[in-house]
Amino acid sequence: MNLKRCSQVGIAASLCSIFAILSVVRAHKDKLLSTSAHFPALLNTSFENYATVQIGSFKTSMAVLSVVDLASRDPLNSSKIIIRRRMLNPDRDEIYISQMQLMVPANITAKNPFDTSQLRPDYAKIDVAARPLIAPPFTVGSLRPDADAQSDVLVIGLGGSQMNNYLHYKFPKVTGSCIHLTPYRFAV
Repeated sequence: MNLKRCSQVGIAASLCSIFAILSVVRAHKDKLLSTSAHFPALLNTSFENYATVQIGSFKTSMAVLSVVDLASRDPLNSSKIIIRRRMLNPDRDEIYISQMQLMVPANITAKNPFDTSQLRPDYAKIDVAARPLIAPPFTVGSLRPDADAQSDVLVIGLGGSQMNNYLHYKFPKVTGSCIHLTPYRFAV
């Protein structure tokens, strides 16, 4: 009989705990279950491993997109900060649309907080997702890794602007044209 009473008390305590947790979640659901996180507008440069800064957002015909700066410490030199600007849909932030590395001043920690919105893109670096797309012309010899080599390049869709910027910066004598496929996709 004592065991039955203990079981009843345990069940009652569990139900009370569940009710309390649901009450807290319901009272704070906007903070706990929000899909679009609000990030600060300025970077606290004393962060430990990584930090996110909100740059802006804009509405497209399909979604509201956010632009954020992702700051992280260099794994080999923790005093060095790396910042990437990323465009994403906050409802699906695990999938990003575009990303580029920014030029970070050596004395970034001298000003805390720091306004990352004024940083310029680092065209000398290309995102890891675009590297397999830019490698084939070098592999087959259409492009040479010589900065003085002259070539004409046509980039079609899929990250074309980032590759075009990279080629223009690293190889100034390369003439690049970039075409986006979206207007033609529906006509086919």
